[in-house]
Amino acid sequence: MLFNLLVNIQSSDQPGAIKVNVPLVAFTASLAYLAIKVAGSYCSQNWLTSLDIPTVALKTGATTHDQEYRQDPQAFMLKCEREYGPVYNVYLMNQLLTIVSGPDLAREFYLNKDLSFADALDKITGMRTYIYSLTKSNQVVDNMVIHWLVRDFVTPKVHLFMPSVVRNMEEQLDSQLEHCDRKLIKEPIRIIEKIVGSAMACVFMGEEIGRQPQVIDTFVRCAPDFATAIGHGTKDFWRLLYLKFKYAYTSPMTKHIKVLVDAATPVILRRRKEEAEQGAAYVRPHDVLQGMLDNFDKYNFVDIEDVCGHLLLLVLASVNNASDFGANMLYYLAQYHEHTDKLREEIQEVLSEEAREIEDLAIKDGNTADAPKIIKPSDALTANALKKMVHLDSFVREALRYRSEMHSFTHLARKDLTLSNGFRIPKGRLVAINLRSTHMEEALQGPDPMEFRPWRFVGKGKSASKVGTDFLQFGMGKRACPGRFIATHDLKALVCLMLSRFSKIEMEDPSKADAALHARQHAPTVTGLLFTSHH
Repeated sequence: MLFNLLVNIQSSDQPGAIKVNVPLVAFTASLAYLAIKVAGSYCSQNWLTSLDIPTVALKTGATTHDQEYRQDPQAFMLKCEREYGPVYNVYLMNQLLTIVSGPDLAREFYLNKDLSFADALDKITGMRTYIYSLTKSNQVVDNMVIHWLVRDFVTPKVHLFMPSVVRNMEEQLDSQLEHCDRKLIKEPIRIIEKIVGSAMACVFMGEEIGRQPQVIDTFVRCAPDFATAIGHGTKDFWRLLYLKFKYAYTSPMTKHIKVLVDAATPVILRRRKEEAEQGAAYVRPHDVLQGMLDNFDKYNFVDIEDVCGHLLLLVLASVNNASDFGANMLYYLAQYHEHTDKLREEIQEVLSEEAREIEDLAIKDGNTADAPKIIKPSDALTANALKKMVHLDSFVREALRYRSEMHSFTHLARKDLTLSNGFRIPKGRLVAINLRSTHMEEALQGPDPMEFRPWRFVGKGKSASKVGTDFLQFGMGKRACPGRFIATHDLKALVCLMLSRFSKIEMEDPSKADAALHARQHAPTVTGLLFTSHH
């Protein structure tokens, strides 16, 4: 997903051809040869092309397949599969990519330890030096600290985070979309960024820190700033060399780290003081920041700046993608509005039941003062309630499946590889999965996989967070995104709040519905949305 952020932000109009700057006079032949070899230009890529893997023919006059792919991604990928088989090479997004197709190769792809997502990102963007500039520790190639932080301090506590998540989402909605009468929002993503950013700021840093406006702004702005600094994934050796040199000494993210440090320092000092005074009676906050402080030595953190640098990496890996998914989900609610009544009925029924259970439990425990606090359905929007909303879960999973980029999850081969079907992938090659061959196949998805069927997964035991070869939106196996649980909870909570507030969500330009539904992650908005509140 982070690959899509780096490559796709503001890139829809970028030319597809790879650009390699070749010095004409100033360098010796040996240096020029080294530059071309390291840069991975088209020429060097062709030298590496294995004879076993066919390369899709280019149209007359074309230097890449980008235009053909963008015209109809599904048709292009299907054509390639039929004409060239399950493994083939294409020139897409300024890169030579080897595409692997089908569930068996997808499983093989994710289980192969010699295919590296991080190496692919670094080759395309030169981002590793940049990432290292954010932190003072854990600067190793296969660093897993961010993965562990989510696994240990986010996923097990999703049920604890949801009240805060819902509360912050509600406040942002009330402040930005109150009493709408076909109110036009040209770029819904901007509102969703604030909603998701404010919610995740409290998850990561606690409400006292996370509710501060400057912290929310950093959570919203750091990902676009990051993408701007890294660029559009243009494969230019000299530019990458310049970025690596530049970010070895300075980082445009320093301002964001300072915001987090300034906001967190007094709160951390107070927490330490309270812990010292209260001893065993001290109630530890359950935010991610506290987990990082409690395990400071375990994760080799150096100081609070280092902790906040790692928090920014968490933000980069989560908030922008969650915002993109959330905004895109609104277009599905608009396009398939005939199904929203069923969703509203389920939401109302489950929330009413959850509210009664909470009230009954409070009375049973003798805590009658808590019972009157359930004054509106959203107060009962808990993780337990979301689990009961099976139609909502199916709607979300189907939207994620239906929207899928047809090739994704680019990795780099760290050594020469031979696939189980005999195809050889050379060291240094970028490899991506053909999601059309899994997300759009009837054998894996059931009848009419090319159609959006919102209840496709009801009763199938396939939740929106469950990964497998038939659903690769969050990866698979040990490489599956550990943040998918909080992400899908946030998505479902957002849909609940939207449907409870708005009787209708419409596209400004219905003729652009297909482009909006299948928009690449982080691509520019193709049409606005009209919001009408319940009366």
